Amino acid sequence: MDRRTRAWLVATALLLAVAFAIPTPKRTGATTISTAPGGLHGAWLLARDATTPAHDHRTPWSSLPTEPTDRPQLLVVQLPLARRTSPEDRAALISWLEAGHHVVLQTTGARSDLPSWLSRPPLRLRLEAMPVQEDAALASWWSPVDVPSTEDGPAARLPSLDARFVGASEDVVHFAADGGPAVRSRHLAGGTVHLIDGPLLSNRWLSRSTAHTAWWTRRLAESGGVWFDDHHQGLVAIDDITEATNPWPVRALFLHLLVAWLVGVWSVARPFGTRPALPLPPRSAVSTQLRALARLHAHHGHARGAIDQLRASAHGPGPVPDAPAIASDDTLLSLARAIARLQERGRLA
Repeated sequence: MDRRTRAWLVATALLLAVAFAIPTPKRTGATTISTAPGGLHGAWLLARDATTPAHDHRTPWSSLPTEPTDRPQLLVVQLPLARRTSPEDRAALISWLEAGHHVVLQTTGARSDLPSWLSRPPLRLRLEAMPVQEDAALASWWSPVDVPSTEDGPAARLPSLDARFVGASEDVVHFAADGGPAVRSRHLAGGTVHLIDGPLLSNRWLSRSTAHTAWWTRRLAESGGVWFDDHHQGLVAIDDITEATNPWPVRALFLHLLVAWLVGVWSVARPFGTRPALPLPPRSAVSTQLRALARLHAHHGHARGAIDQLRASAHGPGPVPDAPAIASDDTLLSLARAIARLQERGRLA
């Protein structure tokens, strides 16, 4: 492996390290554009079909409208959050409730879903471990509020959960399974929080029970608009990318990629643009002889100049020698022609 190849491999490794070191929010499947089992695309489509204004909210909660409206607005938040919340976001959520709006909090059924700030005042929400269920595939739901039920209650398949919200005496229970998950509403901070144990609004579980669909449809009918919190699930609005993320790592990455591209083009094109130095053509015998004659002529010229200076001196030492015979230009040209004729005849190399 030559030096250039090693340098190219090292530069590529550095670029990959920089690319993976750029912090990016973790994306989950609980978004309005996700058709995966854990996505919320089905709930989004039901909201559109109900002619309820639906918003895929991809900016922080601080940009939510907090003015009171004729009908309360509904904010759907999937837990756990893929993006950390700022103090401004938390204050905006409380302001949202104080304006009389509603919030849906849905978990995946894990005890780690609930962030610590939701367990502090004024919300004071907690999760508790679920008892071991003998059969979590099929259960009977009790619906005292929204859904007309038969004697045994509407049958629905339930997800297997590890934790559920701790109930309170003032909760309005919409659905409940014996020893299993529940869907309840609680008045907090001037608004209403709907607590859902497990991903019942996800694409996988929403379509498995008419009770789930009926409860969600009624929430939509009571709301003046529904806002899906895609921002804290990793999605960002295109117009807010510069404000929501630090642009310098991205610029550094593009700069590194540009440098790598230029180095790659140079390394590929370099063999085609480099030509080895051509050897000097061999000198002919005629040019060699002419150069020797030129040097001899120059030597005689210097000697003649020195003799002229000695003659011009009034006090020169001793007799002045005669000037050496200097070959004229005609003589040199005649010699060159003679040498060329001999070379043509092959008698002079």
